[in-house]
Amino acid sequence: MAIVVIINQALAFSLELALLAAFGMYGYQITGHPVIRWVLAIVIVAAAVALWGRFAAPNAAARLHMSALLAFKIAMFGAGAGAFLGAGRPVVAIVFAVLVAIHLSLAVATGQI
Repeated sequence: MAIVVIINQALAFSLELALLAAFGMYGYQITGHPVIRWVLAIVIVAAAVALWGRFAAPNAAARLHMSALLAFKIAMFGAGAGAFLGAGRPVVAIVFAVLVAIHLSLAVATGQI
C-alpha cells in the first residue's frame, strides 16, 4: 500500500502544477491586451497559490480537514478543468478531470484526506 501512497503523492504534485498552468493559460487568454494578459495570468495563479497554501498545503496553519479539504480540492481542481476548457483545451480538461478523480479516490481510500 505504501507504493500506492507514494505514486498518488507524485500524481497530486503533478496535478497541482497542472492546476497552476491551467489558471495561467486561462488568465492569459481572457483579453487581447498584451500587458493585461500577463497581469491576469500572474494574479490568477497567485490567488490560487495563496488559497492552496492557506487551506490545503500539508503544513498550513489553517489546513482544512477531511470532508472540507476534499470539497476544497474538488472545487479547485474543478475550476482548473474549467480553466483548461476556457483556454480552449477540452481534451486536456477531460484528461485532467479523470486524473483528478483517480487521485482523489486514491487519497480517500488510503487515508490521505
